[in-house]
Amino acid sequence: MSTDVNLNLLKAFVMNKIGNDVMDREEAQDLHVDEDIFADADIDASGDLDIDEILNNSKLYEQFATMYAEENEQADAEDEETKKKAIDERRLSGKNGSKA
Repeated sequence: MSTDVNLNLLKAFVMNKIGNDVMDREEAQDLHVDEDIFADADIDASGDLDIDEILNNSKLYEQFATMYAEENEQADAEDEETKKKAIDERRLSGKNGSKA
């Protein structure tokens, strides 16, 4: 899935996902980042990736952009379901209120 995401939004999303501006190998594994991609992105061979290394690696950028899009789609679907439930509840309460 090719996804275009504003760089600042993606940066904030990545930092929120990893809890700071550095991702270590354990966090990468938790996020299903391939070990080879992690190693390729670890330009300074520090054993972790800073936010710039993450965003400058096209495969990681794409992975996080896809996660961002999927989470937003899920949140939008949940919002839509909540709106539908609220409308249904108002309709029911309106019908019940007019009978009294």
